[in-house]
Amino acid sequence: MDQNQNVLAANSGTGNSLATPSELLSSSWKLFKVNWKELALICVVPALVNLVAVIFGATGIGTIVAIPLMLFGAVLFIAVIPGLVDAVRKISADSLAKISFKEQYKIGLGLFWPFLLIVVIQTLSAMGAWVLFIIPGIAVSIYLSMTVFTMVVDGHRGFSALTESFALVRGRWWPVFGRILILALLNIAVSIALVIVTIPFSFAFGIVGKFVPNLLIYAIMIPFTFIYDYKLYESLKATRSTKGAGNFRKWLIAFITIAVIAALAAIAAVPFAISNLLPDRSQLNTWSPGMKYSSTHDSSSTEI
Repeated sequence: MDQNQNVLAANSGTGNSLATPSELLSSSWKLFKVNWKELALICVVPALVNLVAVIFGATGIGTIVAIPLMLFGAVLFIAVIPGLVDAVRKISADSLAKISFKEQYKIGLGLFWPFLLIVVIQTLSAMGAWVLFIIPGIAVSIYLSMTVFTMVVDGHRGFSALTESFALVRGRWWPVFGRILILALLNIAVSIALVIVTIPFSFAFGIVGKFVPNLLIYAIMIPFTFIYDYKLYESLKATRSTKGAGNFRKWLIAFITIAVIAALAAIAAVPFAISNLLPDRSQLNTWSPGMKYSSTHDSSSTEI
């Protein structure tokens, strides 16, 4: 093991073991405290763009402006993820490294299409696994949890990024699941607390006030989450086994096929569902305004 690998292992756990949740939380918080302003600025821009779009949309007249702004915000939201990962990589290597807002978005936009392709593959793979019920869906989601890091940091593209994520997690699914679960629970707890604390802003400032919790989540939890996940990725990489991805690519293709078939089946079922909800045309054609009166009149005559 060379000097760089020794440093990586020292920061990511001891020996061949993964960093513990407490180690991940502690190291992530230390890194976040030093760089939170730069990371928060990178993360809140898409949320601010969406806020402006909602404000324009609420006016009615501004709908023409709101739609392009929302699309622009969606593009920024996709671009910010690889840009943020690269920023975390830089400050993880050097906590005093300078992060340029402009540079990180330039990197993110440069990786827009490769990242979008990975998002599509990962989403379809997860959908196909979820079609086979809960357990396969959870399993595949955890195996693919390091994909963005294998793409941005290691330079993998397409299926290669997903299979590399699987290779990192392979044999350590439960430890990775436990560490991700702890972070998810922390995110939920902090998000609920932020919503409760910012309730007065919702009443005082209307639409803008309702976005305050979202802005705080973007500014605090998203950067911290990526730092935590990156630290986990470092630990996985420093302690990885010699096993490769095996046939995981074939499994991904199978899951994608299942997802596509399920989607096509759902689309094909829509006309039948709609036809069952609509009234029978034959009954509508035989009904006339006088039918009810005639039926009532005949009934009365019979009684007499």
